[in-house]
Amino acid sequence: MFTTFHIIRDAVLVLLDAVPKNFSLTRLECEIFCLEGVKSVHHLNVWSISMDWHVMSVHLVIDHQADSDKVLKSVTSLAKNSFNIQHITCQIERTPGILESRSHNHIENGPDVTL
Repeated sequence: MFTTFHIIRDAVLVLLDAVPKNFSLTRLECEIFCLEGVKSVHHLNVWSISMDWHVMSVHLVIDHQADSDKVLKSVTSLAKNSFNIQHITCQIERTPGILESRSHNHIENGPDVTL
C-alpha cells in the first residue's frame, strides 16, 4: 500500500506539471546566468512529462555582442547533461548596445513607468 501511495503521488505531480522531485530551479537559474553572454534569466519553467522526461522553457537576455548560437548550445548542453532535461525551449532576446546599462537597471529595479 505504501508503494501505491508513492506511485499515485508521482503520477499526480506529473499531471499537475509540477517541478520534478529533488530539482533545484534556483541552481539551474544560477548556472544559466553564469554562462558567457547571459545578462538575465526569466520565465524559467521546468516540469515533467513523465517520471523520467523533463521539459524546460526559458527566456534569456544576452549581451548584444554574444553569439546566440553558442549561448543556445551552452544552455542546451547544461540542461541535458547536468539537469537531465530532455526537451528545451529557449527564447533569446538581445540587449541593445547603447541601452545595455539602462536595460540592466530596468530588469533589476522593475519597469520605468511615468504617469
